[in-house]
Amino acid sequence: MRYANQKEGVTDRVRDVLELVDMSDFADRNVQDLSGGQQQRVALARSLATSPEVLLLDEPFSALDMFTRQSMQTDVRAIAKRLGLTLVLVTHDVSEAVLMADRAVFLKSGAGIIADDTVIQLEASARDTTSPKFKTELARLNSIYAAMQSS
Repeated sequence: MRYANQKEGVTDRVRDVLELVDMSDFADRNVQDLSGGQQQRVALARSLATSPEVLLLDEPFSALDMFTRQSMQTDVRAIAKRLGLTLVLVTHDVSEAVLMADRAVFLKSGAGIIADDTVIQLEASARDTTSPKFKTELARLNSIYAAMQSS
């Protein structure tokens, strides 16, 4: 088995990234035998295996059910914070942006032009969709989005 063109340490690195994404118990399973959420976790593990500084995510949770999606959003943010990773997340879900991001950049539809750029004003303890602070920040970003759509 090779990893990043090396043989040494591959087994340890695979074990580490599977543990990081909470998939250690499934290390001997074929990915096609896993649920959609588990497959997403394996994809995340593959992305983390090379120890990147930046992780690019393009609507990574769109195919997941609500419960799995929320779990993955929370876990990916926590993993990124723990590893000191920068996440670049593309999403059409303002709630997902508020939950996961420290900053939101709104693009004009079809033009790729920045319409707005704002810091998410939410501490880690309020990153819960039931938190009043979360709801306030979501309303603020939704108003930015609505104003952008009308201009």
